[in-house]
Amino acid sequence: MLFFVLSGYLLSMPITSGKQFDFQTYILRRFLRIAPLYYLVITSTYLYQQYTNHISDSYLHINDGLHGFIKHVFFIKGDSLFWTISAEFIFYLILPVLAIYLIKQRYKAVFVLVIASASYSFYHFLIYANILHFPGLKIVDINHVSQFFDVFIVGVIFGFLSHDNSAKSFYRRYSRILDVLALNVFIATMLITFILISKHFLVFDQPLYLCRFISFGYASSFGFILLSTHYGNIKLRKIFQLKIFMFCGVVGYSWYLLHFPVLAFTSGLSFPPPVKLLVSTALISIISLAGYLYIEEPFIKLGKSLTLKSLTKTCTRKK
Repeated sequence: MLFFVLSGYLLSMPITSGKQFDFQTYILRRFLRIAPLYYLVITSTYLYQQYTNHISDSYLHINDGLHGFIKHVFFIKGDSLFWTISAEFIFYLILPVLAIYLIKQRYKAVFVLVIASASYSFYHFLIYANILHFPGLKIVDINHVSQFFDVFIVGVIFGFLSHDNSAKSFYRRYSRILDVLALNVFIATMLITFILISKHFLVFDQPLYLCRFISFGYASSFGFILLSTHYGNIKLRKIFQLKIFMFCGVVGYSWYLLHFPVLAFTSGLSFPPPVKLLVSTALISIISLAGYLYIEEPFIKLGKSLTLKSLTKTCTRKK
């Protein structure tokens, strides 16, 4: 959920800040940001399955053979953890519309989008509670109950608020209270997450990983924490500027796509669990860093270079 909130937040900021927006440049940069490593991993997964004739539901996998692989290439299907990439890319197409809507309608749009996001979240709560028996609203073929669009929308809203003068003035007026509140929200969110995923904690006797029904609360918490940090919350900035968190932020995408093969390898080692954890962490750190430096970063730079060329051509034509 944090990943989706961050996407909505960061990608909407350039648009809602009033900077010049070109959709072709935007979508090209987004494609170059996620596609190269993604294509490498899905191609390797598909070829491995073809070579071994084995599909493991516990790790990376692509169902439906070549047909399923092609769907993954076009971001309309997502098996295993690939579902988030499909959802992310579809949202890239919708995000500019939401951002422009916020620019034009401002707080009227904020109100409408908050209601839409909360309603979408509540809809899935009713499904989990077996009150409704309709399927989740699916736009792409992914093995998940929904695309978490409510979470994306909240990220876009907070991205808009990060540049809104009224929101800035309000926050600065009550910064002492809001800074403390944001820190407490951060601590509470981490504690609640710890409780939900723990097998045994106080009266909780089983993990509850599928906390989809509180996604709107999670998204709002993350969005508020991001906004507070953006407005200069010193304590939160100190936390997020720790080198270990900054490293995780840089290599996070590679870490996400490449950690399953590492876990598959280390699970077969005859080491005690704590040693397996250390070995897994060390391996995935090294592999993720390599993935960022040699695959992600070159294409990020390519995207920026193409953007500069496009802007130069546009300025030349105007002159």
